[in-house]
Amino acid sequence: MEKITPLPVIVINTHGHPDHAGGNAEFAPAYLCPAELDVYHKMATLEFRKDDISHMATGEALAENLQPTGPEPVAIADGTVIDLGGRKVSILYTPGHTHGSLSVYDPQSGSLFAGDNISAREVAMTEWNADTVANYLESLLKMNALKPTRICTGHKPNILPPNIINSYIEAARAILNGAKPFEGSSRAGVFLKYPGQSPNICFREDNIR
Repeated sequence: MEKITPLPVIVINTHGHPDHAGGNAEFAPAYLCPAELDVYHKMATLEFRKDDISHMATGEALAENLQPTGPEPVAIADGTVIDLGGRKVSILYTPGHTHGSLSVYDPQSGSLFAGDNISAREVAMTEWNADTVANYLESLLKMNALKPTRICTGHKPNILPPNIINSYIEAARAILNGAKPFEGSSRAGVFLKYPGQSPNICFREDNIR
């Protein structure tokens, strides 16, 4: 980043999962939705991250390079506009993947930075910190109303066309209307998914509404 700009760097965590907020110690305090602080305090600690990567084949080597737990994030309000100088970006609370997820919208380029709320393959809403499918639908409608020109996601492929939001809207509405989901499984256990082909919404039976 120092090769790109000599200006100060503002960090905005879309959510508190360790792969998104685990590097906060390298920067000034990051911005975070206050509803996400419980996720950050549990999952972005050095201890949690060490245990998390211990399940990976290269975990031991990676652990040597982990940064310490970052400073306490700064709460940022829904609708906040950040002036970067010649470009302004706005903050949207968009619960779904986690109950305190937020997105960042840049109207100048039409780019919507959606974190893990949008993905090419699936959006995971299976952990304890996920919000309901009903609230996720509201977030999707909120994002779609901006009419973004591209979606910047948290995992590869990082750039997706904006019409993928409509696919997730259709899936969320179908789930809320009682569509029969398919069963999936992971290391964490069994979950439900719909529509059964990409892009899927993966969810728990108890977090539909």
